[in-house]
Amino acid sequence: MSNSGDGIWNNPRAIVSPKGLIKILRTTTNFWSALVLIFLKDRRRIAFRNGSTFRLNWIEYCTVRDNISLGCTVRQVDENLFKIRSGKLELLGSIDLLSEFYALRDGIYNCDFRDKIVLDVGGFQGESAVFFSSMGAKKVIIYEPVVAHHELIRQNVISNNVNAELHEEGVGNVEGFQTIHYEKANVDFGILSKGQRTMEIRIRNVEKVIEESQADIAKFDCEGAEESLVYLPREVIRKIDSYMIEAHSAEIREAIIKKFQRSGFKVKKEIGCSGHTSVIHFEKNSTCVDI
Repeated sequence: MSNSGDGIWNNPRAIVSPKGLIKILRTTTNFWSALVLIFLKDRRRIAFRNGSTFRLNWIEYCTVRDNISLGCTVRQVDENLFKIRSGKLELLGSIDLLSEFYALRDGIYNCDFRDKIVLDVGGFQGESAVFFSSMGAKKVIIYEPVVAHHELIRQNVISNNVNAELHEEGVGNVEGFQTIHYEKANVDFGILSKGQRTMEIRIRNVEKVIEESQADIAKFDCEGAEESLVYLPREVIRKIDSYMIEAHSAEIREAIIKKFQRSGFKVKKEIGCSGHTSVIHFEKNSTCVDI
């Protein structure tokens, strides 16, 4: 979800770019071994110049490399868990948490969070809640339907002193349960996921979620959940002043922009991600009177 140009969000073989090559040379001791990973599917031992050593595949290497290039300390707890430290912040999670944290530090959700209540739809493993809190948010309300992520969310918000409220639910048009087809319960998991595996998740009606949150800022990053906003009444959308919405297709992006503009919002900025995905920042137009 980042627009960095060199991580896993674009063509993973784009390390021939000067920026990518410089990152490899600056961060990696056995950089030839790292380059070989491009052509392999398995993991190899990679040594970084800060003294860290990992067994990584190419995508994992890019993610760890990018975070180390920003001055983060990364430690591999086991084959699937990593711990990352940046200043006073410390997070535990999968390799996808590291990629999400890099995107956060890269500015994808930069906003004035000071003394704000933030609605975090698609909390994943708690990285965005920790980031919002570190930027001054007084409370983060998290919606995350994947049970496997809940313990990591709890660990991360507690260890970083985040005032958080966790709802173990997804967000959509209707209240109830929904069966999701998927391959992995990673950052791409959502209503639009496809795969051979199935998971039943609880869905909370988006209108109730917004009305009950009393939030100042809402972040929607859960595949398919953003589409539910298109069907909301104008007066419900305007209960929140600012939105940061990841649109997962060109069609959904166009529908969301039209809906929000008709509801009295302006597009503050848009950050392109991979493919047709982008994050759109909306701000309520103060000249438009609420009704």
